Amino acid sequence: MSTKPIMTFIIKVNPEDVTEFMAPMGGGACFIPFGGWAESELFSGKIRPGACDVQTVNKAGFRKMFAQYIFEGVDQAGQNCHIYVKNETYFDPAAQPGDAFYAEPTFITDSQALAPYLHTARFKSKGHGVDPETVCIEIFDLWDTEQDRIERKDNIEK
Repeated sequence: MSTKPIMTFIIKVNPEDVTEFMAPMGGGACFIPFGGWAESELFSGKIRPGACDVQTVNKAGFRKMFAQYIFEGVDQAGQNCHIYVKNETYFDPAAQPGDAFYAEPTFITDSQALAPYLHTARFKSKGHGVDPETVCIEIFDLWDTEQDRIERKDNIEK
């Protein structure tokens, strides 16, 4: 895995927009609508309306997070485009707000420049709270070298 993120997402939450409940017999659900933007050499843009982080908690206290959102912006070739992101993970019951978490994002894009990379590569995200209303998510490439990416892409296309 590379040590430098390929993209960084800044997620902004308005706590007044969060909807959540805990069930009397255990478990619960939370909907967290959010906005934000992406910054990188590959893509820069903003999150479109409708983005939401859905979290459920089971009786044992384990939380599952499933976030979906669409960015609108400009790719590395200077073309307008969109990137759909699905990011999901589990949180340990001992996790505290602001603790780092890791997830597995997947992407779909209409960018001709980015699709060959984002549609075939595997990524990991690392997120952490910056403050009560801001989360920073860094996207890392799991493939160690450019040659690894070329070889895996060739194998996928066969």
